[in-house]
Amino acid sequence: MPAVSIKIVFTYLLKSKHLYPMITPAIPNTRPRQRLTTDQRQREIVATVLALARERGPDTITTQAIADRMGLTQGAIFRHFPDKSAIWLAVFGWVREALGAAFAAAIETAASPLAKIEHAVLAHVAF
Repeated sequence: MPAVSIKIVFTYLLKSKHLYPMITPAIPNTRPRQRLTTDQRQREIVATVLALARERGPDTITTQAIADRMGLTQGAIFRHFPDKSAIWLAVFGWVREALGAAFAAAIETAASPLAKIEHAVLAHVAF
């Protein structure tokens, strides 16, 4: 992978507001949960689903697994999303937005159409 493409993707990820939602606790959280806004909690839930999908695969993710990872109850999850489908829609929305932004950052520095395609493919692979 050319160093330019890697640099473009990493620059995007470091400057992106999308990096925050990907951060999840590496160890179980033993401190009391802090009250978050619905938007903040939804982003945390999406980040947790993404982390679980990387570790186990998406077909094994249950709302109980999400709640356990976050140190919440299932009821708390459903205060922020009406059902599991809504959670997955939010996850897909995040992926679509973040990947689109990675593509845009990757192709903006490319001079030729072929270079734009190459940078876009490399950004997708890095993502």
